[in-house]
Amino acid sequence: MKNGQCRSCGSYHVRSNRNRKFPALNTITLGSGNSSARYASLDTYVCVSCGYVENYVASHEDLNYISQEWEKVEVKSESPTRSQQNTEPLHPKPDDEFKTEALQAWGN
Repeated sequence: MKNGQCRSCGSYHVRSNRNRKFPALNTITLGSGNSSARYASLDTYVCVSCGYVENYVASHEDLNYISQEWEKVEVKSESPTRSQQNTEPLHPKPDDEFKTEALQAWGN
């Protein structure tokens, strides 16, 4: 959605809070939740046509911290063609497929 088009419905009615005055109002906790907790600002993109939302960590420094400190999520698949031995990346669906699925979900 960073390109201005909703990947869910295909609309170009996307808004972002990237230029907000108070970035601390849109954050996630990176640390342990105690008084020395660390927070990361998020850039949020919202499609005002269908309500689809995407969040991105705004700072490369925060992304590096997450990479070092957070647990890695392992790929889990029930598909026999995906396994720990098959480590080729999964490719995202083209926007047309997302749009079709979104329209079907909304009954259009």
